[in-house]
Amino acid sequence: MQTLSTDLIERAKSVSIPQYLQQKGILPAKQIGNELLYCSPIRQESTPSFFVNLTKNVFADFGGEGEKGDVIRLCQLLERISFRKAVEQLLSFENSPFTLAFSFSGLKVNRESQLEVLCAIPLQHPVLIRYVESRGIPLGLANQYVQEVHYQREGKRYFALGFANDLGGYALRNGAGFKFQTKPAGFTTFEGSLKGKVCVFEGFFDFLSALAYYDLDSPRYPTIVLNSTSHLRAALPVLQEWKCTQLNCFLDNDNEGHRALTRFEEMGFSIVDGSFLYQGYKDFNELLTARPNSRYIPLI
Repeated sequence: MQTLSTDLIERAKSVSIPQYLQQKGILPAKQIGNELLYCSPIRQESTPSFFVNLTKNVFADFGGEGEKGDVIRLCQLLERISFRKAVEQLLSFENSPFTLAFSFSGLKVNRESQLEVLCAIPLQHPVLIRYVESRGIPLGLANQYVQEVHYQREGKRYFALGFANDLGGYALRNGAGFKFQTKPAGFTTFEGSLKGKVCVFEGFFDFLSALAYYDLDSPRYPTIVLNSTSHLRAALPVLQEWKCTQLNCFLDNDNEGHRALTRFEEMGFSIVDGSFLYQGYKDFNELLTARPNSRYIPLI
């Protein structure tokens, strides 16, 4: 049996723990400083207590038997294999054609860095599918409106949930809290069969949440998903073209959402503030996940 060289062992140790876990469909709950916090992949738990240090690439499980160590040790525990087998598996992972990754929420995104969309395909990665379903959105509905977008930034390849805008760009999201808009950034519109009223959503998860909430495949009224409140004024010509007499607004229950509502009122539109539906919740999606079976007369 060939002896594992120090070089091979060090290469195996250099495999990123977050990327290794992500390939197994395991995502962090949140980031605290330079550490990612997970629900332990080693044992069952409901309160996250499994830490990964991004600088040292080591883990510490502050529960159970208090396991800690490097990525080789983690691979041994998860796969229940020997040290040699763990090194060989990690080297195989390292040598794969490319490693897909998430951009974790706590890591700063350089907005000036080049982001190149490589392809947009139907949803297939189990991590994204679980993410969609965790937000209360039926997979069949999600497949009509979002795609799995693969992109590259600073030489690294990533993937995320993508919602196309009218200009050809995407609003990107993933379960780690990553939010980004590819260029060209803009809003997304949908024609409806009924006229006179227009529905306005701040983000695409709220749009999908409203459809799921009312058990609809598509909005009945013309609809704009802003993808960012910064696109509010740019949407004005579309509202004028649709000869809108009333805006049904489903904006976040926060300062930014309230400011956007005021701006629409200042533009002279008659407003119905749809946030009364999710009073006590941040947005429509939070209502959907908290109370999936409650219903009101559809406003969309």
